[in-house]
Amino acid sequence: MPPYLAVQTMHWAGFALDELLYAGYRGVRVDQPLFVLGIPRSGTTFVHRTLAADPAFTTLSTWEAVLAPSITERRVWLALAQVDDRLGRPASRLLNRFVRRLAGDFDDIHGVDLTAAEEDYLALIPAAGCFLLALGFPASQDLWGLATFDETLDDADRSILLDFYHALLQKHLYVHGPGRRILSKNAAFASWAPALAARYPEARFLVCVRDPVRAISSQLSSITAARAVFASDPAGTAFPPRFQAIYRSGLRALRQAIQTEPARFAAVDMTELQRRPGATLRKALRHVGETVSTQLSQALTGADRQAADYRSAHAHQIDHFKLDRQAIRREMQDDYDAIRASAEARWQEVS
Repeated sequence: MPPYLAVQTMHWAGFALDELLYAGYRGVRVDQPLFVLGIPRSGTTFVHRTLAADPAFTTLSTWEAVLAPSITERRVWLALAQVDDRLGRPASRLLNRFVRRLAGDFDDIHGVDLTAAEEDYLALIPAAGCFLLALGFPASQDLWGLATFDETLDDADRSILLDFYHALLQKHLYVHGPGRRILSKNAAFASWAPALAARYPEARFLVCVRDPVRAISSQLSSITAARAVFASDPAGTAFPPRFQAIYRSGLRALRQAIQTEPARFAAVDMTELQRRPGATLRKALRHVGETVSTQLSQALTGADRQAADYRSAHAHQIDHFKLDRQAIRREMQDDYDAIRASAEARWQEVS
């Protein structure tokens, strides 16, 4: 708790200074953002980091989301980084080694790098708006409710969080260039899809999906280390049904959003993403009207070349978590199949 509270105090001091020193951020427009959403463990990180090769986009890095969500903090950290660069980057190397050691086996599941493109959802932690905090505070119903955004939160709470998130995006553009476009990736935003579509009418969405049994199994396996660190759910019986409910709500919200505005949403199934990542993403981008730049085209071509050699080191089975796979299929298969079917039909038209 002491380190956590110290970091949050630093963030809120930075937010207060932003209002005094950089109030101009409020006039920054968030035009035509591209959101990478989906159920967790469905390839969103790969899609996000591949699309980040396009210089027209700007996206939060790990250090910005976790250490510097305010403009003031970023100015300070960037100034320190310049000094570190002149000295040969000793502090950067030391900090990256510390982060990799802290990540442990999780680095094999979700690559950890302070400078890599990361979920801007983590920047909502100062506002207690990130449901991942529930891994450390599992008794908080409010934190779990964030994962089922449209179903659980009332209009006032949704508005507060959307306003806070919008300000985070404005601040990021203020630092990195108002003329660029936001690329945002958040698997935790599955249930936010309808609200984000309404808030950003010019936005486009790539929706990553995966067989729900495999996805839930992967998710529960990936939080094993967090359970140990926080000593929350030591028996491993509390989190599995929670995440089953989160996945059910997320798939339902994604299906609703896609069927409501099909031209703005393109689904990306992990099975196709593993086989032909570059070709799959080209089709999805074409469907939502995105232009593929030269740099992004090269990244997509490279992804196709590397796909045949990729092997995940992450092994997991749903049976380890005492969940009924047939119950999961009854609850989620229809939504999953509907998302995939609509995507396949539209991609055939595009092709």
